[in-house]
Amino acid sequence: MKIRLFNRHSFFAAVVAIAAAASASAQHLLYAKTDAGPRLVKRVLHNTPWVDDGAGKLVRAERQYMLQRAPEFLPVFVSLRDVQVKTSALHLMNGGGQLNREFHFKAKLESAIPLDDVYVVFDLNNETSGRAIWVQEVGRLPAHELKDFAVVVPVSEDVSRGKYLVHVFAGGLEVLNSRMPQGQINAGYARIVAHKIKGVTDAPPQPLIGPAAEYPSALRKKRVHGQAVIACQISTKGEVLDPVVKSASDPAFGEAALAAARDWRFVPRVVDGKPVNAPADLPFEFSPEEKTAAN
Repeated sequence: MKIRLFNRHSFFAAVVAIAAAASASAQHLLYAKTDAGPRLVKRVLHNTPWVDDGAGKLVRAERQYMLQRAPEFLPVFVSLRDVQVKTSALHLMNGGGQLNREFHFKAKLESAIPLDDVYVVFDLNNETSGRAIWVQEVGRLPAHELKDFAVVVPVSEDVSRGKYLVHVFAGGLEVLNSRMPQGQINAGYARIVAHKIKGVTDAPPQPLIGPAAEYPSALRKKRVHGQAVIACQISTKGEVLDPVVKSASDPAFGEAALAAARDWRFVPRVVDGKPVNAPADLPFEFSPEEKTAAN
């Protein structure tokens, strides 16, 4: 079976429809304080949260936040590439000790589909000052384009990997991102798949979510278009099993497509109401005008 990977425009329209139909479709929801109580943060502008006032109008809220768990992620995957993390400290002269510390986080964000109203939430856990939530706006995230992101957060101590979590939101709903623990990503996929096949009797496998394939850096000077096809099995959980390069216009395109295919998830084939394994061919197309592309 040959599966056509998502058309970005129709897929984005489906995502918007899901968001409109189920406001609690993310693993976490971010709330901000207002006079009327906590409200869901839909947008961040100049690092100020904007929330729905209950009548469909966005209004400013205070920078006091709360993360609340919810059933499912929005079915979108955002990759954080070239991540750089460090903690710096400003020292007083003449051995007077440290004046303050700062947590620095830099990355390049990439999505397979265009996203609006994107913001990143850092959930920091300090031994001395306790838990803190820091929110940083991203704005629009175009499809297949790397967007630079940087944040500096004042902290009271060094921040190691185990002391912070990164959440990425689009339009107030959390999406899966590559900085999450793999177990959490797998659990998120499983919940989405279970919801998608509930009540389905018979259906072929369908693409669900996954990172775009990176255009090979070795071919950028040549600026050539390319194709690759990955043969695999789609498991009952929607996982891509035993992927191999079936064909490629250049070996570098094949390797790039293979790396991306391993991280894809699908809604599995359903027969008589039960998910079953199914073979599939996944075609990828590469263009030098875009950072990445998927067919």
